[in-house]
Amino acid sequence: MNKSTIRSQFFKYIFFNIISTLGISVYILIDTFFIARGMGADGLAALNLCLPIFNFINGFGLMLGIGGGSKFSMLYGHVERRETDRVYSNAVYAALLISVLFQLTGLFFSRQVTTLLGADTIVFDMAHSYLRTVLLFAPAFILNQLILCFMRNDCAPKLAMAGVLGSSAANVVLDYLFIFRFGMGMKGAALATCISPFISLAIMGIHFATGWNAFHLRFDLASPDSLRSILSLGLYSLLTELSGGIVILVFNFVIYRMLGNTGIAAYGIIANLAIVFTAIFTGLSGGVQPLMCKLRGERDETGMRYL
Repeated sequence: MNKSTIRSQFFKYIFFNIISTLGISVYILIDTFFIARGMGADGLAALNLCLPIFNFINGFGLMLGIGGGSKFSMLYGHVERRETDRVYSNAVYAALLISVLFQLTGLFFSRQVTTLLGADTIVFDMAHSYLRTVLLFAPAFILNQLILCFMRNDCAPKLAMAGVLGSSAANVVLDYLFIFRFGMGMKGAALATCISPFISLAIMGIHFATGWNAFHLRFDLASPDSLRSILSLGLYSLLTELSGGIVILVFNFVIYRMLGNTGIAAYGIIANLAIVFTAIFTGLSGGVQPLMCKLRGERDETGMRYL
């Protein structure tokens, strides 16, 4: 790949990817705005107590998406289609298994998790309602992240971006309807956020419906070796998200001791804004990844150094 092609592809990918990551980060920021208007400081405190769960869920989605997408990109064009399908299929299998674990946690242990996150009697019901709903919809979040990553590696960053922007727009509309028109409170805010990934998946479904996709789900391709490779390539993404969630969790405990729920609510606004700004740099690195993996698969060392 010559330098001018690398340069044009680089700016194309990072632009679409930064917009995508900003769109995903705006999910919670939108909830912050509507919850602040509808439920005040206690609602914001409840939301911020639940933020680490988003980090954990998205972390697993990114681990499988970036790990699987990287492996797919390195193999594509150099092996039989069956091998790239194996990578995608094993990533989906793992995503479904992890999603079930989150759902079981939501069904049977959501109250205990809410307590562990630091909710007191004032905000417990609001935090529990939000948390339980998010855990039950974990498959949508994880599969959305996974397919977004695969599509970026399948030369479809623009459609991936359209999916994210569509889901963010839906989140705004649904938050307004559920919180203010239907009076559903925190559960309404959670439902709005949880329905949004389905909008993204529906838009990205165009990639599959038109036959543009170079990866397919097959039920006879389970492979421990393939899964191990996916996990090793994506582990850093999981650790990054987990560390971010742990930082928020620790800050929540410390701030609660000093300032109570009002302090947590104030910190929640700052934390959400920080997530949005961090998304810019996440989008930059994520935009480089598909190109770097493609060049790695082509063994183009000159191109990799230039990129």
